[in-house]
Amino acid sequence: MKAIGRNLIIEKIKEKQRDGLESVTIDCSEGQPRIWLKNVSYDYDSIEFVQLPHTKTQVLVNLGIPKGALSSGKYPDGTGLARLEFIINDEIRIHPNALIEFDSLVRRYGVLLDHRKKIENIKKSDLYHKDPFNREILKLKETIDTIREITTGYDDKEEYYIEKLAEGIATIAAGVWKVLPNGEIGECVVRLSDFKTNEYANLVGGWIYEGEENNPMLGFRGCSRYVHEEFQEAFILELKAIKKAREWGLINIVPMLPFCRSPEEAKRIIEIMEEEGLVRGQNGLKVYVMAEIPSNIICADIFCEYFDGFSIGSNDLTQLTYGVGRDNEKMIPLMNSYDYNTNSESIRRSVSHLIKTAHERNRKVGICGQAPSDDPDFLRFLIREGIDSISLNFDTFARGRINTWRTEIIESKLTEENKKNTYKFLDKCDNLIDNIRIPRGKLRNMVRKQRKEADKKLLEATEKFDNIFEEISEISYNFIRDLNQGDLKAFDKLYNKYDEKITKCEIEIPKLTEQIREFGIF
Repeated sequence: MKAIGRNLIIEKIKEKQRDGLESVTIDCSEGQPRIWLKNVSYDYDSIEFVQLPHTKTQVLVNLGIPKGALSSGKYPDGTGLARLEFIINDEIRIHPNALIEFDSLVRRYGVLLDHRKKIENIKKSDLYHKDPFNREILKLKETIDTIREITTGYDDKEEYYIEKLAEGIATIAAGVWKVLPNGEIGECVVRLSDFKTNEYANLVGGWIYEGEENNPMLGFRGCSRYVHEEFQEAFILELKAIKKAREWGLINIVPMLPFCRSPEEAKRIIEIMEEEGLVRGQNGLKVYVMAEIPSNIICADIFCEYFDGFSIGSNDLTQLTYGVGRDNEKMIPLMNSYDYNTNSESIRRSVSHLIKTAHERNRKVGICGQAPSDDPDFLRFLIREGIDSISLNFDTFARGRINTWRTEIIESKLTEENKKNTYKFLDKCDNLIDNIRIPRGKLRNMVRKQRKEADKKLLEATEKFDNIFEEISEISYNFIRDLNQGDLKAFDKLYNKYDEKITKCEIEIPKLTEQIREFGIF
């Protein structure tokens, strides 16, 4: 959350406190933080991660802040997207060029002071404090002072950048380090910096180096920065950090390049990496690339010459395929109405072509984004196409692993007609669970508030909702488990057995819902 956002929230809370604010609820369970200035009812599940089923398709997590990897990195098959900009934004906070040119900035500040002194001698008065020249001097001084404060203990400012990046990368790589069932070490795919111009400008010293761009999303970002003389030295610092972390023994680190527009750009970057001692194939080093631009798909065979794998960035690929900004509020309903979204024919054809082309050349393909988690139909498509991995935010990891396990079994074992019936059955189970979440959450919240004073009827109703929640979860899980282990010729018998169970739950839920109206829950 940016500082300006924090300040507004704090002021709002103080204002509400004067009006008698009693509760603040903060929710960080769905990727984006949400805040309510009241007590909010909520529901939760207890997940035994070690009991999650194994899948052929690797289910990875997206990670940003390094310390988060120590808790959320233990169970996934690795990380498919560790964003370097999170480390830069949270741990470093300074524009890399301001660190590279720190001594020059100090000299520049001295020169500006001399110029101001000459002007004041000529005018025989102090320069007005709001004069643009004076304000630039003050802003530069503040920048230099802030850099000195943040980098205390580091005379070499470039070393500060390298050390902090390496520490952050290494923490994530260590957090996901494990031997997988196939004997491989869980990969830590580190996407090198992909700040846009406006985002780099927000870093300390960024105002010195970043200009204005009408459309930063399509501008000076990703690999274009790496090959440009204005940013190449900063890119090399990132490479030094990757190399340092790997030299600490964390050879599961896989650097990944974002927004690589052409094979020629890829070729030059691979050359720069080799110049810095990062050679593909040496000490097991792999290099991946984001597949988020139509050129990555169209020229996939050529990109395979320079990279060992692809990670599909479905958001950028969708907006660049259809020419639609993903943040345009007016376009969002049109995207869904007229099918220019992620789960569309054009994106499916692109993904299918990429997987086929990459696999023919022994290259991996993954996807890092919420599309497989948010859209079960898109997940089914990816499994059918043979995607190697999906990488999800940790809050959807468990659900993603279970859905992947279910989909792999269904797609590999059933006829088309039986697949259709099975997916319909699972959708019914999932919808029933979603329908009882709100009343179940409200009941449990009331019990938490009343504690020992909770009414007996309230406790009984809460237990009934918990029981039916668990029952539906077990029905959907056991059906797939038995499907995987049983005789597929007896599919109809197995299906009817579990369909009968879920039908009983469908009949029971409205009765339970009716009973809890006396507690003010509708």
